[in-house]
Amino acid sequence: MKFRKHIVLLSIGLVLLLVGYRVASGQSFPPLLPPYQQGSAFKYVIETSPHTGTVRAVVQVNWDDSGAVQRYQQANAARVQTLLSQKNAALVPVQITFKQPLPLTEVVRLVEETGLAVESYTQVGRTAAGERWTRTTLASEWPLSQAVTSTAVRDHRVEKDHQINFAGIMILKGQVPATHSGLGRWLQDPRVYLADTTAVEVIERIQQNLLYIGKPVDAVTLETPFWNLAW
Repeated sequence: MKFRKHIVLLSIGLVLLLVGYRVASGQSFPPLLPPYQQGSAFKYVIETSPHTGTVRAVVQVNWDDSGAVQRYQQANAARVQTLLSQKNAALVPVQITFKQPLPLTEVVRLVEETGLAVESYTQVGRTAAGERWTRTTLASEWPLSQAVTSTAVRDHRVEKDHQINFAGIMILKGQVPATHSGLGRWLQDPRVYLADTTAVEVIERIQQNLLYIGKPVDAVTLETPFWNLAW
């Protein structure tokens, strides 16, 4: 009995020592139990900043499992329908992945027609050697309508230019009104592979978790299957 008590005390001591070290070193850390939270068709990890108290979440999906991908797409489609049925036109976070790269002019027109407030966008293309190339840009630093599509791109890691054959825009991230002409339009557009609103569910789950009540959600990072698509 004494031996078991000593083991328990030692385990608690090690946990407190680990937490104290990570706080002192400024590292973020997820809850000790459980490491993964289960969503409707995905898993997610929660991390809390020990300094600001803000919460971040990273969503994970097995894109190599066709069944898992189908369930994830269906869950997103159902969530969009639920949001539309609420009829409050609130802005909701969304990440759009196209089936194939779209020309900048088409994407800009879709954004304007649906009222999407773009936060970031990802361009894709090929180098002169045929290798895949991507670039994600914050819209606050360079608006989507002014996206650079020149063929020469500076790689600051090696300080030289690469000749890029731009294929178009592959990913958009931002907020859109939960209306049929806004979010509903993205769900129905045949050029869209996934209108991902998982962040809505994750934020709701975090806010309902007793461990995180009152803590603001700073960001929800979503994976995207664009690398597995043809471009």
